This record gives sequence, C-alpha cells and structure tokens, in this order.
Amino acid sequence: MPARIRIRSGFWDRTALATISRVRVFRPDAKEVEVVLTRKGDQRLIAERLRPEGFFQAILPGMRRNVAYQLQLTGADGSTATVHDPYAFGAIMGKIDLHLFSEGNHLQIYGRPTPPASRSEL
Repeated sequence: MPARIRIRSGFWDRTALATISRVRVFRPDAKEVEVVLTRKGDQRLIAERLRPEGFFQAILPGMRRNVAYQLQLTGADGSTATVHDPYAFGAIMGKIDLHLFSEGNHLQIYGRPTPPASRSEL
C-alpha cells in the first residue's frame, strides 16, 4: 500500500502527488493571492497563506507542469494587480545541456540552449 500524506482537506497517496502541480509564491506585500488559469477560462484558485511573512501556495490537482497562469495580488490597502510569475515558463534547457552543465563541460552555456525534444522532458 502506498504511503499516504495528509494535505489539508484529505489524503493523497504518493502516486497522486506526482500528478499535482503546485504554485508557490513569496509576496510579502500581498494580503491575498489568486492563481488565474488563463487557458481554463480565467478559472481562479485561491492560494493558501502558509507563512505570515507572505509565502502562499495553491494546489492544482489533476494539472501537469507548464500550466498557463497569472497571479492576482491583493494588497493590504485592497488594491489589486495581475502579474506574470517569472517561474511559470518551464525549462529552457534540454537533457544534453543539463548533462554537460552538471559535468562542468558545457563550454557554450551562454549560447542558444539545445531545445527539449518533447514536452515530457520538461
């Protein structure tokens, strides 16, 4: 039987956790954060505040990596702003680049990286 992990509103096994995407945001200036899924008809998911310092997390069950989203931030004064998350764009290096870089042999890392062969490499 796979190990079960408690996540706020229920239990998930480790295999289910592999298919769950999370959006984590550190915005100390925000009172609330919503994740706006732009390809899902602007569906909104409220991010839970994990730390009072401004660390938020939204769980996106059933969604894989590279989900198109923006962040809707609400400030302490009630003002709102929609921003792009710079970490939402996925990997830009393929397996060859990662291998050479980990060896310390990537002599042209500043150049154009080798694109991933497929979305599964991301």
